[in-house]
Amino acid sequence: MIRNKKKIIIKTITALIAIVLGIWIAYTIHFTLLRKASYSRMENFLHNGTNEDVLFVGNSTIMDGVIPAELWNAHGISSYILCAEYNDMDREPMMLRMALDYCKPRLVVLNVDNYWGKSEPENTLVGYHEFVDAFPLSETKIRTVFELYPDNESRAQLLLPLYIYHDRWKELGTNDFRKRNQSRLFKGFELTLEREEINPAAPVSPENGTLMDGAYGIESIKTIVSLCRERGMDVLLVTVPYEANEEEMVLTAGIHKLAAELDVPYINFFDRMELFDTTTDFKDINHVNLFGAEKVTEVLGEYMKAHYDLPDHRNEEAFASWHEDYEDYREYREEALTDDED
Repeated sequence: MIRNKKKIIIKTITALIAIVLGIWIAYTIHFTLLRKASYSRMENFLHNGTNEDVLFVGNSTIMDGVIPAELWNAHGISSYILCAEYNDMDREPMMLRMALDYCKPRLVVLNVDNYWGKSEPENTLVGYHEFVDAFPLSETKIRTVFELYPDNESRAQLLLPLYIYHDRWKELGTNDFRKRNQSRLFKGFELTLEREEINPAAPVSPENGTLMDGAYGIESIKTIVSLCRERGMDVLLVTVPYEANEEEMVLTAGIHKLAAELDVPYINFFDRMELFDTTTDFKDINHVNLFGAEKVTEVLGEYMKAHYDLPDHRNEEAFASWHEDYEDYREYREEALTDDED
């Protein structure tokens, strides 16, 4: 009888060890095979717990255009950039809803350039992976994926990322076998030093701007403003500069009319093009580089401190890690500039 009990105990312990080992092996394979873009971008947002002040929402234009580390250093503002490359505006309200499960910012800054344009579906899917893969599976994530993607193939990819990455063995490199949390330095920002001279059309005054009739992005802007107001959060609309043509200048200036209708402020950086050097401040025709981003960040920081009740966290113990993150960011920046000169 005692011998039988011992056998049962040994079998139970062995089974538990096998289960734990199996879970560990499955997780290791899962993490190794996943592409790390989403984790590199979003890990600090999901686990830091101090992104309380400002969320930037948009596409790669805002990802390249604002530097949370510099906002911190100048004003003590905590912030994060929520974006996906090729991000159409119809997915931004849902991205924001997912993010609000993890924080409640005082201010949402919404990038509204290209509120009329749509990207190729395969590009938006790849871009959305870079945002959503790091988020744990939840009711909000499932609902969001089902609303955005009607086909089962895309839903499977987004809810079970290993589904699409199972054949990645041949692509694996050193970084796939270690966790790297550069997201704490950049907080959604993408540092780029490439330079391309751009030639945008002449800016258009607010009174000469026109909203595109029926543009789908207008409804998305209204949805986000309504969502934020329901939760007691302010909204600021922004257009970061790029090589806009004459029509695009008219359409971005038209946002002034929508902003007035919604009673929210709008900073159109095309109204401030004198701040930018079109020969040095742009990565390509669609994005600013580091030097342009520093100028955008300085303007936004001064505006936000003047117009919103945003606390300065620099002397708060809970935000001590932000000082270290800033120093590491500056070290990374200087090394990048040195390498670029070489």
